[in-house]
Amino acid sequence: MKSFLAESLQKLLHRDRPISDYIIILPSKRACGFLKQLLISEATNSFFAPRILSIEEFVEEVSGLSLMSPTEVLIESHAIYEKIKAIPFDEYLNWAETILNDFNEIDRHLVPPHEFFQYLSGIKILEKWGVKDAETSMIKDYLEFWKSLNLFYTQLNEHLLLQQKGYQGMIYRKAAEEMEFYLSQHNNIPHIFLGFNAMNKAEQTIVQELLEHGSAEVFWDIDEFFISDPFHSAAHFFRKYQKEWKFYQSHETPIGSTDFTNQKNITITKSQSDVEQVKFLGNLLADMSPSELTKTAVVLADETLLIPLLYSLPKELKEVNVTMGYPLKALPVVQFFESLLDAHSKPKFTIYYKTIQNLLNNASGKKLISGADALLQQLALQNRSFISLDALIDLGANEAQQKQIKQIFDFDLKSPNEVIAVIKELLKTLLEKPNNNAMDQRAYQKLNEVFTEIDNLERRYKFLKSKVALKHLYDSLIGSQTLDLEGDAYSGLQIMGVLETRVLDFENLIMLSVNEGTLPTGKSNNSFITYDLKKQFELPLHTEKDAIYSYHFFRLLQRSKQINLVFNGSTSGLHTGEASRFLQQLEIEKAPEHTLSYKNASAKLNPIVSPLRTYQKSNGVLERIQQIAAKGFSPSALTSYIRNPKDFYYQRILKVHELDEVEETIAYNTLGTIVHESLEELYKPFVGSLLTKEALQKTLKQVSRVVPLQFEKHYQLGDITRGKNLIIFEVAKRYVENLIHWDLNQLKNNNIELLNLELSLSVTLDNLNLGFPVRLSGLVDRIDCFNGTTRIIDYKTGNVAPADLTIFDWDLLIQDEKYSKAFQVLTYAYMLNKTQPQSQVEAGIVSFKKMKEGFMPFGTKASMYARNKDHVINESVLNEFEVHLKELIKEICDPIIPFVEKVLD
Repeated sequence: MKSFLAESLQKLLHRDRPISDYIIILPSKRACGFLKQLLISEATNSFFAPRILSIEEFVEEVSGLSLMSPTEVLIESHAIYEKIKAIPFDEYLNWAETILNDFNEIDRHLVPPHEFFQYLSGIKILEKWGVKDAETSMIKDYLEFWKSLNLFYTQLNEHLLLQQKGYQGMIYRKAAEEMEFYLSQHNNIPHIFLGFNAMNKAEQTIVQELLEHGSAEVFWDIDEFFISDPFHSAAHFFRKYQKEWKFYQSHETPIGSTDFTNQKNITITKSQSDVEQVKFLGNLLADMSPSELTKTAVVLADETLLIPLLYSLPKELKEVNVTMGYPLKALPVVQFFESLLDAHSKPKFTIYYKTIQNLLNNASGKKLISGADALLQQLALQNRSFISLDALIDLGANEAQQKQIKQIFDFDLKSPNEVIAVIKELLKTLLEKPNNNAMDQRAYQKLNEVFTEIDNLERRYKFLKSKVALKHLYDSLIGSQTLDLEGDAYSGLQIMGVLETRVLDFENLIMLSVNEGTLPTGKSNNSFITYDLKKQFELPLHTEKDAIYSYHFFRLLQRSKQINLVFNGSTSGLHTGEASRFLQQLEIEKAPEHTLSYKNASAKLNPIVSPLRTYQKSNGVLERIQQIAAKGFSPSALTSYIRNPKDFYYQRILKVHELDEVEETIAYNTLGTIVHESLEELYKPFVGSLLTKEALQKTLKQVSRVVPLQFEKHYQLGDITRGKNLIIFEVAKRYVENLIHWDLNQLKNNNIELLNLELSLSVTLDNLNLGFPVRLSGLVDRIDCFNGTTRIIDYKTGNVAPADLTIFDWDLLIQDEKYSKAFQVLTYAYMLNKTQPQSQVEAGIVSFKKMKEGFMPFGTKASMYARNKDHVINESVLNEFEVHLKELIKEICDPIIPFVEKVLD
C-alpha cells in the first residue's frame, strides 16, 4: 500500500524543481510530522528540506499576529466587556466561551460582523415581539446584551490588534485580508496544499488567491469512486470547490485516486457494550504479528473509550502510540484539587466529614498528610458529620500533622490569590515526594503549569474577584488538558481519534463506536447562532458537518485492505444501538472488489469463577478456637458460622472487623443498641416485682428523657435535630413507647413479673470429648413470668415473622440461616434450664416492627398442629437441641474439617 503522503512526495521529488523550494501546508501538525518522517525514510542522500507547516501555522504567519491561548482570550475579552457592562468573571464564564466560539466561526467564514450582529439582534427583538408594554428589567437587559455584541466584538478586535495578537478566527480573517501583501513578499515560492477537504471561507480565499497567482497547487485526497457519484457526501466539498472556484473554471479538473475499488476485506462487527468493543479489539490485536501491528491503526469515534481500551491491550504489545493523550481530569490525584477548590468555593462555618474523606482518601491527600487514615478513624470514633477547623486541627497527632491539616482544610481564606498560593505550595510538596509514579509526577507538573499560568494572569489582569471564579476557571482549563503518552509516533500500533487521521493511511484499520450519533456526531447546539442566521450568512450547517465526517470515514477506507468496523448494538439508556448511516451506505454502495462480512463480537472473556474459599485449621487457628470455647460460644457467633463459615473465620478467628465510619445517618445496629439500653434503663426499677399499670404510665413519661441520653452516649456528637436522624430519633422513641403500651395492654387480664433484664448466662457443655473445655454464653434481653410461665424475650428492631421461629426439620437448625432466630432463643432456653431450671418456659421474640404480633414464641411442628398450640419448651425439645448444638460445635472445633465458604443466594 502506498499512502497519500508517499504518492504526493514522489510527485514532488520527480519534478525538476528542488523540493526545498516548496512550502508544503497540511491540515494538522501530526500530518507534518509524518511527512517529515517520510522525507527522511525516502532520502538516499543529503538535501535541503522544504518548509512544512500546518494550516494554523501558515495562517498565523500570513496574518502577522500571534495566536493567544484560550485562557488569555477569556481574560482579555472579559476586561473589554466590563467596559460595556460590569459583570463578575465567574458569571461571564457562563456564556463567554460560547460567544467567543461564535466569534471564531464568523471570522473564519469572513462573515461581515456589523450586518451579522444587526441581524442577530433583530431576531432576538422579534422573539420578544408583543411584550413591549410589559417589558421588565430582565427583558430589557436581555435585549441590551444582544445589541452590545457588535460593540463587544469590535472593541475586542481593536484591542487585540494593538497588541499584534488574536484568537484563531481573528487570525484567519486577518490572513485573508493580508494575502495581497503576502504574495508580494513570496512572489516566486510555490505552495503545496496536501489533503485538504472542508475549508472555511478564509482558507478558501487564501488558497484561491495563491492558485490564481500561480503560486500554489492543491493535492486532493479523494477517490474517483466518490467523485463520480453526484450524491456521495464524501466528495461534497470537492465538487463544491470544482464548481465555485474561478481557478477551476479555466484549469483542468484534478483527477482523484482509484484506490477505493481495490480488493478489501471489510468486517462489520456488532457488540453489545462498550466494554465488549474494547475486549474484542484486544483479542484482534493479540492475534496480529508485530509486522501487522505496525501497519495498523485503531480509530476511536468515541474518544471516551481510550481509558478502557488501554486496559484491554494485550500484554505482549510492545509498541503503541496514543495520539489523543490521557485526559488529565480522569486521574484520581488530580481530582484531589477539584475537591479542594470545590470546598474553597462554598462558604461554610464547619467542614462536612465527606469533604474530609474525599480529600484524605485520595492518593494526593495521603501523601500530604502523614497518618491520614488514623485521622479519619479519629473522626469516625467521634461520629462528627460536621467539624470546625480548630476541632479538626486538635485531632492531629503532632504539631507537624496539625500544620498539614490547617494548610489543606483552612477554607476561610478570603481571596483567590491565597488559595492559588496554598495550592502551588501543596503541588511543590507533592512534586518533591520520592515515591511518585511517572504518571502522577507528570500530572503534578501539568497542574503546576496550569496554576502558574492562572497566577501569572491574575497578577497581570486582577480578574479573579472570588474563589467561585477561580473554581470555574480551573474547571474550564482542566477539561481540555491531557497527558501525552510516550510512544513512537511513526511505528507500532497507532491509536487515534477520527480528526487525527487526516492525510494518514493504514493497511489495517479497526474503528470502534461506528454508531449513529457518534459518527457523524449529529446536531450540536453549543452556539448562539440560529439556523436561519447560518443559512443567511452561509455558515456551515449540520448537513455539512455530517459531510466532513463522511469524508474522514470513507477516506480512511480508500487505501486500507483489512478493515474491521465495530458498533455498539446495545439499546440501554439513551443509547439507541443504531449502526452509523455510513455502514448502511457502505453496504449499498460497496465496490464489487470488496468482501463484506458481518459478525457479532465475541470478546473471549475469561469468566471469573472464584472457587469457594477453604481455610484450613492451623495450630494458630485451633488455639484461637480453644480461646473462644473457654470464654464461651455466643449465639451470634454460632449463627455467623451457620450463615457462612468464612464470616466466622474472619470475624471470630482473625478478629477482622469493618472500620468505624462516621454515621451521618444513624446506622441500624446503633438504633438497636439505643432502644435496648433505653428499655433496660426504664425497666430496671421493676426487676423482681410485678408490673403495674401506674408504674408503667409513669415510665412512659420518662421516655423523652432517657432516649436522648442514649443517643448522646452511642451517637456521640452526631446531629439528631434534622433530616433522617430526627425521624430515626422519633422512631426510637416510638419503639420504646410501643413496648410499654404492649405491656400495659397485657396487664389487663394477666400478671407479669419481671425476673431479669440483660441477664448474662454461661454454661459448660459436657461429653464433647474435645480435650478442652467448651462453654456457651449469652445475654438475654428480658425474662419475665407471665401467668406462671417463664418467658425468655429477645427484642428485635428488625422484621421477624412467626414462621422464623418454627422448626419443621431439626437438621436445618444448624444449616440454614433462616432459623437463626429460633437457634438464638433456644440457646437462651437451654442455658437457663442448665442454670435455673424452670417447669414452664417459653422463648421467643418481640419485633418492634410487628408489635401487633406481640410475643412470638419458638415452636415445633408438633406444637403448631397441637390443639392448644402449646409453646412450652420441654425436656424433649431441649434434648433434641442439645444434640444439634453439640454437632455444630464439634464441627467448628474439629481440626480436620476446614472452614469452607458457603454460596449465598
